[in-house]
Amino acid sequence: KDILIKNSLIEKSIFNKSKSLRMLNAYPILTIESQSNLEKINEYLDCFVNLISIGRNAQFEYLHTHHLFKTAHDKISSFSTSKK
Repeated sequence: KDILIKNSLIEKSIFNKSKSLRMLNAYPILTIESQSNLEKINEYLDCFVNLISIGRNAQFEYLHTHHLFKTAHDKISSFSTSKK
């Protein structure tokens, strides 16, 4: 953020109440056991009738932002069309 402020691309004031964190291992590390573990997790999560998992972590893959927004939009749209 400092370089953005220095180059006048953003205003420092927008960071009054912000916090930056460094997240180590933010993305899943794929191992031989990953698929088996993921299947167990998804099987457990399927027990919740009101839980819908979407996004990078739910799909266990790197997705571009435009794809994430499209997936969310499609899922929300499916709720409104299914209630009619």
